[in-house]
Amino acid sequence: EYSHTLPDPTGTPLVQFATWKFAGKYAGFPTYSRTSRKTYVDPLTGQVTGAPAGFPAFERMADGGIGLLLEGSSTNYLLSSQNFASGNWGKAGCTVAAATGITAPDGSTNCYTLTDDVTNGYHRIYQLGGPIPAGSQTAYAIVKAGTLTQCSITMYNPTDGQIALTYFDLSNGTILSTVAGSAKIKPLANGWYWCEVSGTGTVGANVYVEAVSGGSNAYTGTGTGTIHIWHAQG
Repeated sequence: EYSHTLPDPTGTPLVQFATWKFAGKYAGFPTYSRTSRKTYVDPLTGQVTGAPAGFPAFERMADGGIGLLLEGSSTNYLLSSQNFASGNWGKAGCTVAAATGITAPDGSTNCYTLTDDVTNGYHRIYQLGGPIPAGSQTAYAIVKAGTLTQCSITMYNPTDGQIALTYFDLSNGTILSTVAGSAKIKPLANGWYWCEVSGTGTVGANVYVEAVSGGSNAYTGTGTGTIHIWHAQG
């Protein structure tokens, strides 16, 4: 048996404790490496935080304990994934501006508010051109209720049609319905939710994040209906 204590080299509250202790069967001196900062959800607080290069991240285990978070490398194909006012995000039936008085899940104020207009139709932001490559496809957005308490996320391509579409309830953190593909939702700090959809497409998928009213993502807006968005990835 062995135990190994790894100090937090930053001296900052990026993780909850100054030291973490690992225990298990000895199989050689333990090593860990990562060349970049990793963003992850703190398993104790639900706050989005970060681990510096060379320092591990952690997750809540099924038995309620805390364990190492081990994940393969991944690529975010969505541009401007934390700047939804950017021209990389198309807008339909809405305006997008920096949020006022809203705290993001990492404690910052770097988040955006989508406000519907008064048209009858979709009120959404999107990226076209099939940014998510063909095959097994996943997209998520980190969203918070505003004056509207529902949202939806869609992945679509013109060959397969809707490969994923799920409606999420941002007031209680549940899935309202899944029309295509599969989905999950998990709570984060400060009233935010990680809303994720998955599906399989034969070509690249477009991604849409949509305001929802009365269970529909096509409705007549009021000009004051809002949801807040912090991050998206696909």
